[in-house]
Amino acid sequence: MIHRENSADTIAAIATAAGEGGVGIVRISGPRAKTTLSRLFRRAGTHPSWESRRMYFGQVINAGGEFLDEGLAVLMAAPHSYTGEDVAELHVHGGRANLAQVLRAVLDAGCRPAGPGEFTRRAFLNGRMSLEKAEAVADLIAAEGERGLRQARLHLRGALGERLRAIRERLADSLALLEAFVDFPEEDLGGSQMEEVLAAIDGARGEAQRLIASYARGRLDADGARVVIAGRPNAGKSSLLNLLAGEEKAIVSEIPGATRDAIDVRLNVDGWIVHLTDTAGLRESGDALESRGVEIARRKAAEADLILWIVDGARAGILDDRELFPASAAPVIVVINKSDLARNPLLAEQARELGAAGRVFLSALTGEGVEELRGLISSRLREIAPGSSEDIAITRERHAAALERFDSALDRTGQALRRGDSPEFAAADLREALSWLGELTGEVTTDDLLDRIFTRFCIGK
Repeated sequence: MIHRENSADTIAAIATAAGEGGVGIVRISGPRAKTTLSRLFRRAGTHPSWESRRMYFGQVINAGGEFLDEGLAVLMAAPHSYTGEDVAELHVHGGRANLAQVLRAVLDAGCRPAGPGEFTRRAFLNGRMSLEKAEAVADLIAAEGERGLRQARLHLRGALGERLRAIRERLADSLALLEAFVDFPEEDLGGSQMEEVLAAIDGARGEAQRLIASYARGRLDADGARVVIAGRPNAGKSSLLNLLAGEEKAIVSEIPGATRDAIDVRLNVDGWIVHLTDTAGLRESGDALESRGVEIARRKAAEADLILWIVDGARAGILDDRELFPASAAPVIVVINKSDLARNPLLAEQARELGAAGRVFLSALTGEGVEELRGLISSRLREIAPGSSEDIAITRERHAAALERFDSALDRTGQALRRGDSPEFAAADLREALSWLGELTGEVTTDDLLDRIFTRFCIGK
């Protein structure tokens, strides 16, 4: 919970990950940060005052003077700190119990526990970073692979903000021109001026549409690709999951319908983070538990970015699989399993007839074909999300939704101008467009929006 009504309080939290570690950090931010540090930290040697951004060695004590630990302390005076307020940190030995006691001492000294993302929220509210940069902090922490890490770094450096603010500046000039004609209706919006405004609108729409299109890649870069293994019972789905995972994650059984629930593993395939899910075999069943598993399998497949449809290579034909194919727009790679026992070329032809985006012969027992399958997965993901991870892309649904509304408002602005409507109608639509752009950068915010963004952060950031 974010304590908006107490935003001037001094907040504190453990800033390092839970568990054992060589170093743990307790972070403090607010007007009592320096006082708290002076009360709970005995510096070694003689120091008449706290020098900002200098590390001091000494002992951590509680309010009663009891020794807790020895370590380092630093004060970062406002406004040159992460939050823009006075910030203090105690660097002590890591460990749950030790850090909990140090934090308890800080709270007893008059601080309150920080809410999720409250340090970064204060940084935004104090003008230390824009909203899209604040979100990039969360993306940087959550990044699981190199592609997501590169996107988070691009956003943190301000690459997206620079593009958005350049668009806003051009449109702000156009809005000023339209409002001038609203204030002075006796003047006409001349041909060259009309062309200038329309060119700015069309250019901004082009930029917005390119960013919206980048969301497919940005989402996969940041969140990873959802790849689902599906097919009939006993085709080898669990064996394929174990093969790709490199360890036994799912129980393999000759009993049809043994897999009842979805089993997830995380893989790195040529730099792509893949969330691979093994699902129950698709068939009609009178068993309530298996039927529930089939229902989950269909839902997972419907949400997938890519489906691996696995078939038994000993089967005579697979065209009847069409009726079992999940209702999904995701491309399908047909994996013809058990190639160590049989290799039926007819199945490869039928995979094309089923509209598969690729097919591969594989033996989940020997590993034959697994590298070809990895290559196919990587190729299909590049087709789903074209472009380089070195190029800026939007990574959040919030960004895509705001840009779509921005583009829609600009479309209405252009139509109003081309129809010859009064400039005040076009100006109103253009102001709406700019407000959607402002929501992206944080120039237009609500408490609800900020809560939705920052409550997803970890506590201590």
